[in-house]
Amino acid sequence: MIQKLAIAFFLIFFLSLIWLANSFFTVQAAPGNVIKDDYAVVLSSGAETLKNYDVQFDQPLIPRSSVTQTNAYSIFVPIIMNTFCTDAFSYNETIRYNLEKVEAEQAWASCSQGQGITVAVVDTGIDLDHPDLQANLVSGKSFVSGTSSPDDDAGHGTHVAGVVAGIANNSGIIGVAPKASLMPVKVLDSNGSGSIYDVVDGIEWATDNGANVINMSLGSVSYSSILEDAVDYAHDRGVLIVAAGGNCGDTFYFLNGCSYQDQPVYPGADGDVMAVASTDSNDNQSSFSNEGSYIEIAAPGSSIYSTYPSGTYATLSGTSMATPHVA
Repeated sequence: MIQKLAIAFFLIFFLSLIWLANSFFTVQAAPGNVIKDDYAVVLSSGAETLKNYDVQFDQPLIPRSSVTQTNAYSIFVPIIMNTFCTDAFSYNETIRYNLEKVEAEQAWASCSQGQGITVAVVDTGIDLDHPDLQANLVSGKSFVSGTSSPDDDAGHGTHVAGVVAGIANNSGIIGVAPKASLMPVKVLDSNGSGSIYDVVDGIEWATDNGANVINMSLGSVSYSSILEDAVDYAHDRGVLIVAAGGNCGDTFYFLNGCSYQDQPVYPGADGDVMAVASTDSNDNQSSFSNEGSYIEIAAPGSSIYSTYPSGTYATLSGTSMATPHVA
């Protein structure tokens, strides 16, 4: 009897060590369920691949010499990937090329639908009454002078929000994470411009009010130390920051406020930010998209159909549209 209890205790201790080791060494790219070998984005040339973030083990976690006995009646439980979702949902929305490229349907089938995740859209606000967004909205805030509501009066933020978490309601569009919560943080005015101080305040407010992810489909070619400090503040508190890589990629870069081709934009070029480049329907880099060492990943950003103010829809292009596919 004592021998059996000792064996049982050893097995429990052994399995606990394995569980703790896996928990300690596992690196998650983002909150939620991550399926190995299913890529949520298309990687551009020169971008870092997912393997850069994997932990490699040179030695076994438990030395072979420390395992002194294996009993014939020991039970080993296989660790398998959950491939059956008990929280599936139906949808009749058209699955456009961008959702096909990120394999959204495969993610939904394995329960990766965004549930439990709050994404702050730091932008021009969000249409608070849009039927494809309203049910996913949580409390937000406006930092733009003269406005008291995070309602969108430009359109850009609403379009971004639809890509993130358009609702599966059998009409309109559906987003990458249709069960995620959307936090509208208005830092840009009706012209799509704003103060760096408002952006900083928006980042810090979103961090302090429960955002798991901050999407910033915005940028400036000028570096700002206070913006980087705000990004560091969010990052240090476990928030994933995803930002546009910039639209300075083609020969008409000057039309987008860039001084030269592929000029870095901020906060995308800050160290604690995942900067996103844009690809088209053929998996090629979009002509307008930046490339460079600070770009970490790429996603569809050309001709993206999504939500727009007053309950409408629109097709837009830009690294701004690529970014919410990653967020």
